[in-house]
Amino acid sequence: MSDHQAAARRRAWLALLALLVPLSLLVLVACGPPKPIEVIYYYKTGSEGLAARLAGVAALSQEFPGRVTTRTVEAGSAEAQRDLERLEIGTSGLVVRNSRSVLIYKQGDVAFSIPHTREEIRRALGLPPG
Repeated sequence: MSDHQAAARRRAWLALLALLVPLSLLVLVACGPPKPIEVIYYYKTGSEGLAARLAGVAALSQEFPGRVTTRTVEAGSAEAQRDLERLEIGTSGLVVRNSRSVLIYKQGDVAFSIPHTREEIRRALGLPPG
């Protein structure tokens, strides 16, 4: 192999490396840790059993630390009214979104069940039924 061919080969490898290093860094950033599952409970102030439901929702983030976040929103707020109407779950309820913010479970307050919600979360996380 001539010196000219060897130099051309080195330049080709360096160009390839210059392309692959930033590309691999981009892949590592994009494939970083997944965003946690989000549980949102739209509650009605003063509703029967509210304290138990709020505690049950909060417990989900402790049961799946780092993998589930929970948020409670008063159902009378303007934000909640828009969300509830769009989600078609009545005047209050619970919503679970996966790490890509895709809706995976929703229930109106009448059918709201922490054990069922827990199983939906386990399924989304790829865990065996509890």
